[in-house]
Formats: sequence, structure tokens, C-alpha cells
Amino acid sequence: MQALRRMAAVALVLLPVVAAAAVPSDSQVVRVQKLLGFDEAFALTMDEKFDHSPELSHYSSSERTCVSGLVRPAFAGALNNAFRDLFGDAAVVEDWERFAQTPGGARFMEFVRSGVVATVRNQPRPEPEAFMDGLTPGQLDDVAKFMSSPAAAVLKREFPEVDLPQDQQVTLAAQVQSQCGVELPKA
Repeated sequence: MQALRRMAAVALVLLPVVAAAAVPSDSQVVRVQKLLGFDEAFALTMDEKFDHSPELSHYSSSERTCVSGLVRPAFAGALNNAFRDLFGDAAVVEDWERFAQTPGGARFMEFVRSGVVATVRNQPRPEPEAFMDGLTPGQLDDVAKFMSSPAAAVLKREFPEVDLPQDQQVTLAAQVQSQCGVELPKA
């Protein structure tokens, strides 16, 4: 009986640690990508790849559509995995989502989104001064509190590679060949 109580006490102590280390869900990953503008950036990048890429110019419209239908989901999955690795914990995503609901967080997310999209479009990114200039004291407080939180550490991390593992590349190339009747261009 004594050993059972000790095990229960240890389990209760460890429970918050296990709960805090929950991997971000697929829906959380999609939501945080949208918050940061990566949904639009991904769509723009893929559109550019399939509409204007010289290595795909010899494909017919139907071949490009077929290849796109296989490649986009594969790279979307790779992007999801990169975000899952970057954020690392479902609680961190929840903190970002809560921050985004504050007036300062909403403004911060708009600034980040516009910068991400501008980068993909090869346009000048918004200047941090422009973001800071219009902040109200309440918005500034929202941003300051978030930046001092553990969730903001995501901003200091190196963004993981968004690439397909070799075995997935081989599988994708075989699918493109069999379903679209063309070879996937070499990267």
C-alpha cells in the first residue's frame, strides 16, 4: 500500500511535465502558420513554382496540375513538421494564440505576416520602427509581456529545414511518374 501511494505521488508530480510536453497538433500547426503568414507564403511559393518555374515549363497544364496535386501536400507536410519542431510544445502554440488575441499581439502578428509575405514576394519588409511607432501603451505592454515569456523563445530558434526526407523524395518521384506520366525535376 505504501509503495502504491509513492507511485501515485510520483505520477502526480510527473503529470504536469508530461502534459507540458505535448506535441503541437496538426490543427495547432496550421493555425500558427496562418497567424504568422506562412499559409499565404507557402501558397505564393508553390504558385510561383508551378506557374513560372523553368524546370516545369515543358509540362502541359494538366501535367503541372497533376504534379502540383502531389508535391504541394508533401511539402505542406514538411512545413508542418518544421513548425512542429520549431514550436515543440502544444502549450507554446496556445501561448502564441492567446497573445494574438490581445491588441498588441494582433498588431504584432500583422507585422510578422506582412514581413513574411513581403519576403516571398521579394518586396521590402516593413520596418520595425513602423510597428513600434503606432503602439498604444496597452499594446506595448501586451508585446513586452509576451516577449519576456518562455513562448517568445521561438523567435530565437533557428527555423528547421523544410525538406523532404530522401525516402519520401523517392516515393514522391515514383508517384509523379506513375500518376502524372512525367519525371519530377531534380532539385
